[in-house]
Amino acid sequence: MYNIFMRSWFTLHKNKPQEIIAIDIGTASVSAALAHINTSGFIEIISVLRYPFDLLGDFTRSDRQKKVIYMLKNSIAKAFSDMHHISSSTNSIRISFADPFFEEREIETIINRHDATKTITEKEINMALVDTKGWIVLNSLNKSDGYDVLVNIVRKVTQLRVNGYIVSDAVGYRGDTLEIRVHELSISSVLRDCIIEQQDKFYPHSFLQYYSDVYLLRRAIFEKKINHMPILVIDIGGEVTTLFVLKDFDIIQKCAPIFFGLRTLERRIAAFLKIDRTHAESIVRQYADGTLDEALKKKIESLLGAFLEDWYAGLRASLKNALVRPAIVQVMVVGSGKETSSFIKYLDLNIKEFSREELNIKTSAFSVETDLFLPQQSLSEGGDSILASLILYG
Repeated sequence: MYNIFMRSWFTLHKNKPQEIIAIDIGTASVSAALAHINTSGFIEIISVLRYPFDLLGDFTRSDRQKKVIYMLKNSIAKAFSDMHHISSSTNSIRISFADPFFEEREIETIINRHDATKTITEKEINMALVDTKGWIVLNSLNKSDGYDVLVNIVRKVTQLRVNGYIVSDAVGYRGDTLEIRVHELSISSVLRDCIIEQQDKFYPHSFLQYYSDVYLLRRAIFEKKINHMPILVIDIGGEVTTLFVLKDFDIIQKCAPIFFGLRTLERRIAAFLKIDRTHAESIVRQYADGTLDEALKKKIESLLGAFLEDWYAGLRASLKNALVRPAIVQVMVVGSGKETSSFIKYLDLNIKEFSREELNIKTSAFSVETDLFLPQQSLSEGGDSILASLILYG
């Protein structure tokens, strides 16, 4: 209702089998999964594909933007093409965006109606939604001066009030004022056009749904029924660490991203040992599993200590700049496998400055694919919380 760019496909087809393509546009790769969901809700993962790239490669400042756009467009095109080879009949595509590829905000307007005796119509509400420039920004998840040059891909009404009273549907009411609160998600026109081009080429009759990684992680956390708030959520995947404080489902405080992530650590190891990144990724996993030989383990621990120190300095600055008050009661580190353990240990030693003294802050790992998927439904080729969330909650 009144969501002029997006509608829930699942609610319309919840009693029918579904075939879903989930695509996560991240900072270290584009990942895609093909899933079948039967009428009982059983999820079968058919295929998982990944297209890694290096956003922080050896580029000059002048050509960095062109290179990044090329890598993203190329990876998205490959994901659509390869998925089409596996299945050409998919009619539901769900796409998520990692920070910094999206901007998200909550906005509101108050309309003083000319004739309070006339009933509010759906047309009146939709006319108000056509242009949201000038609306009051309640909670901007990204503070960018370039918001106006982005294209809006989701505009969803989250609350309606008539004469100050919340109503589930304002149509049919009369009143002097109509208040509309809206959630907006926007991306660059280049990224949007690339996705639409691939959809038209391979799945012209499919229904597209767009999400931010922040929304999906928030949804997953509430699905786990975690009631102790506020929670600091730290997603360490890719080249960027995303931070936000979850106060309840509707209220979050976004912090500036840190341009250090798990892939950054792998890059540093690769450069230090003069090996490729695939080998470095294997070393990180062996270190986490405790299977690394002692000589190499000492080298990695020295490098890891310096990395975590840099990473936490960025995290600390981000929290302080966002004026996060010392009231956090829990920290959730989102990642796959045991690789999160070093981050958690370091946080346990340092993060208490952002919690009240009388609270024993809890730091834990959170992985959607292992915490919320049933074992027989798990992603078959490596873990990915965002892909899992897209399949579960899209």
